[in-house]
Amino acid sequence: MSEILRRHPSLAIPMNEVHYFDVHFSQGKEWYRAILEAERTEDTILIGEKTPNYSWHEKYLAEIKKLVPEVKLIWIFRNPAERAYSHFNHNLHAGRENLGFEQALKAEPQRAATDSHYDYWNVSAYASHVREALKYFPIEQMHFLTLETFKSNPKAEIIEICKFLSIDPSLARDENLHSHKTLIPKYPLVRFYARKWLRYQSRLWNFYYRRIMPMEPVTVPKKLDPDLRQKLLDSFANEITELSKITGLDTSVWMRSKNQG
Repeated sequence: MSEILRRHPSLAIPMNEVHYFDVHFSQGKEWYRAILEAERTEDTILIGEKTPNYSWHEKYLAEIKKLVPEVKLIWIFRNPAERAYSHFNHNLHAGRENLGFEQALKAEPQRAATDSHYDYWNVSAYASHVREALKYFPIEQMHFLTLETFKSNPKAEIIEICKFLSIDPSLARDENLHSHKTLIPKYPLVRFYARKWLRYQSRLWNFYYRRIMPMEPVTVPKKLDPDLRQKLLDSFANEITELSKITGLDTSVWMRSKNQG
């Protein structure tokens, strides 16, 4: 979605996630401002960015409130079971994961206590995150949609977002909508131990990342096991119901699609 919004002449959005509040906060707000202002053009009305991690922890929301109290927040939710599984596959791709998905879910409480990269279930507990955000921002500063409705009618959803942002919907372009498939290593333990033993971001790791990793065989992730998918959806039932109450979104598609991959 951010790719489409970036094409709107009134919006200036960096291509990549900025991670100011969660990773680069020590760089200071002038560093952050410079990153965003670099995207500005003569037609720019609003400047924004895309970093989903900000919604995961209340401390980031508190800092956003201090810096940009009038910020407008766009939330796009996907099936929480599929989001958790996608998160797992991203970790496989990055060399962070050495367990199977079901094992990783069971190990989440211990691992996520020290590293939020393993917060598969908690990050998909959407209603909890929205409730935390509402402590800092009125719901009028938030716009909610699901990935499923966006995929089914992107033009209509983009028009609604433009109205929310008070920019001209007629200038929005929704052509060439596509998603990026995460490829995972065919032998994930090789990448996991390379990251561990070479020390992530060391010179050896960077050599491996640039020269060796591109030659490693990769594969498309398997579809999420239907039984595990349903088990996960059942565990999210209260969160899904609460999310619908707070946002008014129709999340029934997530439950109807329980046998889809």
